[in-house]
Amino acid sequence: MGTVIGWDHYNELPIFDQALGILDLPEGIALARQSITLDSVTGLRLEALYEASDSATLVVSFHGAQDRSKVVTPRFEWRRTLSRIEAGRLYLADATLELSKNLEIGWYVGSREINLIEACARHVQGVAEKGAYSRIVCIGASAGGFAAMAVSRLVPGSVAVAFSPQTAISAYHTPARNMLGAVVFPNGPHFSEIENDNVSRMNMRRFYSNTPNVNYLHYVQNLNDEFHYSAHYAPFALAQCVDPEIGGIDLSGQYNFVVEHHQFGHAPPSRRCFLDHLQQAHENYFGVGLESRPRDLAAERLLGER
Repeated sequence: MGTVIGWDHYNELPIFDQALGILDLPEGIALARQSITLDSVTGLRLEALYEASDSATLVVSFHGAQDRSKVVTPRFEWRRTLSRIEAGRLYLADATLELSKNLEIGWYVGSREINLIEACARHVQGVAEKGAYSRIVCIGASAGGFAAMAVSRLVPGSVAVAFSPQTAISAYHTPARNMLGAVVFPNGPHFSEIENDNVSRMNMRRFYSNTPNVNYLHYVQNLNDEFHYSAHYAPFALAQCVDPEIGGIDLSGQYNFVVEHHQFGHAPPSRRCFLDHLQQAHENYFGVGLESRPRDLAAERLLGER
């Protein structure tokens, strides 16, 4: 059983120190914080929040960029929205952000020594096995969508649901990309060389094109987000032989590209949109829908803005 090493004041929960891929909690505990040591030298830890369920589905949520002046890390996103469905829910925070207070977006890259994407995938598989979850959905928006795509690719049979994600860090805004390189790979080579050596955690176009189709993908692109459409969505869709303008299903039948008009610019999807596409992807790839939970509006408000 994990040792209690602290208290999560935001979520009012004890924090258990556990090993990667292990879900060993006191009997009767359905909601728990986990803190998993990945590197004892740097202190890098994977922070997770887990909500158990008797459902066969585990939904794994990833967050996007954070305003470090306003948001307390670790960040567990979409709790309010996902409280509406009956499923196991695992929220994973991006430990990359803990390497520097100036870093606002980390894409779950991890450190030079630790591939956080791979660590997340191992933890997801461990939780799924322990909790007897046979269906796994990785979900997120923007950098969270990038992480959902990357982790799902390492979990055979899982589904990634991504909303307007980046698909290659090298194609993102130069200041953010350079900040990541300086923090994670200080005194390293040119960013292109770093990406070449770390494709599975930095470039989803190449990762998906050069590896077997072991997972499924439900990619939702906001047509009113011109930068992400042209710099990230279109190149990825074309690499899968899909017309970006109309979307649709690729030749393998495992990737579904959906283009919709949401708000202008780059912003998270609405909570309704988030749930609708989660449900659609679940039905398309697993053949069954997700059950809804009775709503408790007062309790929902305590779970954050999303």
